[in-house]
Amino acid sequence: MDNYKRVMELSAGNIDDCSEKLNAYLEEAGVSRENRIRLRFSFEEALLRFRDRFGEEETVSIFFGKRFGRRQILIELRGDPFNPVISQDDNVLEWNTTLLSDMGISPAYAYSDGVNRLRLTVPRKRMNPVLKTLITLTAGLIMGLYGRILIAEDTRILFAQDTVGILYDLCERVLHFLAGPLIFLMVITTVSSMRKIRETGGDHLRMLGTYFLKSAILAVIAAASASVLFSV
Repeated sequence: MDNYKRVMELSAGNIDDCSEKLNAYLEEAGVSRENRIRLRFSFEEALLRFRDRFGEEETVSIFFGKRFGRRQILIELRGDPFNPVISQDDNVLEWNTTLLSDMGISPAYAYSDGVNRLRLTVPRKRMNPVLKTLITLTAGLIMGLYGRILIAEDTRILFAQDTVGILYDLCERVLHFLAGPLIFLMVITTVSSMRKIRETGGDHLRMLGTYFLKSAILAVIAAASASVLFSV
């Protein structure tokens, strides 16, 4: 997959053509359709804001490809400092920036040597967490069965007590230590996002109620499962 470089004027035709090239590049890279739409929206909106600020005759440098092992989208324009991500007039692009950050794509603006630079880093593809959990459970089950067959009982008991037991206690303490702060920060993030949801026409109270209801249901299911599986 080759890198794409282009220097162009900020005309409507050039922006549309470059957006199509970006979509083809992201599709070839395996980026999901939803993420491609969000990236294209941010890319086009940034170019349009640059055009409104500097004019159609201004030239801009476009790059998307791999740098330091990560896929990136880079827009460079020489001129006065202007951040296309933040606008005092409306919150459309700011809201989209929040969505991009939630999915691991953080727009980064910088101004140096008279050049405006806007960078979008495309996140790496990650394994489905459910599949990862199943693989881990399967690997642990296979290793446990082989251990029962190949290792003597006394050695197994000693290993379980002196090594696995210590690691288990350590992980359990770390989880207990982090659980409170994580829940606290999640609630703060949810509540702080309510204002932007309300401004964009969403039902923030319904979203907050759904969040706490689902959390309560999952907590009850987890507690019931633990009481059945680990009852003495």
